[in-house]
Amino acid sequence: MALAASKKLSGKDAYCFFTCFPTDGIGTTAPSNMLTVAGKIQSTTGGIVFPDGTTQTSAAVTAGTNNTMLSGWPDAISCNYNGATEFAYLLGHVNSGTNVQYYVAGSYINYTLAGAYANNSGWSIWDCVTGAYSISQLAARGQTFNFAKGPAAQWLQNGTSGYYNAGNVGIGTTTPSAPLWVNGSGTGASSANTAAFSAPNIGSNTSVVHWGSTGDIYWRSAASTGRVILQDTGGNVGIGTANPTAALEVKGSINLDVANSSVSPAVISPIDSGSYGVHLAFSPRANGGSAVEAMRITQAGNVGIGTTAPGAKLQVDTASIGYGEVRIKSTGTSSTIGYYSADGGWDAGVGGWNNPDKFVIGKYNPGGGAKLVVDTSGNVGIGTTNPNAKLAIANNVSSDGPGGSYSSYQLMLYDSGNANSSYGLGISSSVLWFNSAAFFKFYANGTQIGWIDASGFRTGSDLRLKKDIRVLESPLQRLLLLDGVSYSWINENFPRKRVMGFIAQDLVKVFPEVVDADENGYLSVNYSQLIAPMVEALKEEHEQKQELENKVEKLQHKLDDLIKTLCEKARTEELCHK
Repeated sequence: MALAASKKLSGKDAYCFFTCFPTDGIGTTAPSNMLTVAGKIQSTTGGIVFPDGTTQTSAAVTAGTNNTMLSGWPDAISCNYNGATEFAYLLGHVNSGTNVQYYVAGSYINYTLAGAYANNSGWSIWDCVTGAYSISQLAARGQTFNFAKGPAAQWLQNGTSGYYNAGNVGIGTTTPSAPLWVNGSGTGASSANTAAFSAPNIGSNTSVVHWGSTGDIYWRSAASTGRVILQDTGGNVGIGTANPTAALEVKGSINLDVANSSVSPAVISPIDSGSYGVHLAFSPRANGGSAVEAMRITQAGNVGIGTTAPGAKLQVDTASIGYGEVRIKSTGTSSTIGYYSADGGWDAGVGGWNNPDKFVIGKYNPGGGAKLVVDTSGNVGIGTTNPNAKLAIANNVSSDGPGGSYSSYQLMLYDSGNANSSYGLGISSSVLWFNSAAFFKFYANGTQIGWIDASGFRTGSDLRLKKDIRVLESPLQRLLLLDGVSYSWINENFPRKRVMGFIAQDLVKVFPEVVDADENGYLSVNYSQLIAPMVEALKEEHEQKQELENKVEKLQHKLDDLIKTLCEKARTEELCHK
């Protein structure tokens, strides 16, 4: 049936127009739907009133590509059955012969609401709960169906997207006071989620947001190992501050805890140090205890472990009595600490410079290498990496100290277990000082070869220490070849008074055994060895004296015999009485 544009309907005519004819047209003679209007439908005042009493005054429903309700079959309808009104949203469809059926998801999921259009019958059947009724039959039963109304009509479509621009949207509330207001039913950390987010590629997992009973907000990722990311493309995040100046700014302490822990957490805290300074304190938690500060970084950059007031870049305080309070451990054979400055550096630790099991102090290049080594037996090597004694020094030793008397020495050696038994060595005013609690002993390969006490210097002379013993030849004649002289030293560091001795260059020609040369060719004399030739020369002189005395004695006897004979013959008084 077609109705001219100027035709007005009222009363029964209007009811019959929409119920008696399958298709009706206004402004058209070829209506394609139950109601086809060629032109605009205008409400000049008041808007359109819906059965529930609400009035729609804007965003009229239109046909066409961008409609919200009238593109083929309706998107949503309201089913009033037995006085219960629910919105039913049509989801998808299936083809059954010449019929197209739409299925509904609503509050009452066990109800099935379907709309079918039979091309060959020309009329529609709507089923709200059970049974099949025509529109007129449903109307007689008090069951009515209407297009979605009110705010639902403000949802617009742009391609495959939908949007709403007429006010606030409420989910779970009829009085939203924000552009989107979601009111969930959960009140605890494990209650129903207020909002859930999912994506096609994460399966059944969803990320959720919900509120606790005290107004706390919970953010949870889809999986237990998932991530919660804020500002992944840049910008600052503030916790406890509305004006973050860094990627993450937290005003207050940070508590760190393990999952499902019921005791106090570990804490990272800012500590006010005055004048806008801030220290950073780290407080771990002992087993079964509370968080206690263990480390602090001050505003000056000092790090304190066991102290809240470190006075250096690293200060470690401990009340423990043990070992390894500060430990550096490596999985290899070397573990060292480096000390570096602008002009070089040193390393100290275990195994440096390929010395396993040894503590090494070494110089970093240039001039690198191990300089001091302590091996596993406690031997210390300076200049050598294989010390064979408690202290092995592979070069010169230099010492400096006050000196001045026997009680001020630079090097002191003490008897094991006896602090009063010591040996001192020092230099003062170019004089080498020695001091001993008893006397000095000298050993060679474990054998005593000499010692010094108050009576003098003694050298080893035991027959058991000697071999290839020979008698000195012509000691007197050799000594007679020497010239004893007195002289003064050229070197001002030597004694300045005149001394007596021999010229080594002359002595070496006669007694080469007592003359030695150093690495620079300077000669020295072992004067004590000259005692032996002197003794032998004295013995030689003694023998010569004895021989002379014996000769004199024999001559004296002969002279006495001669005088006796002459006296007897000459009886000369003068000769005989002498």
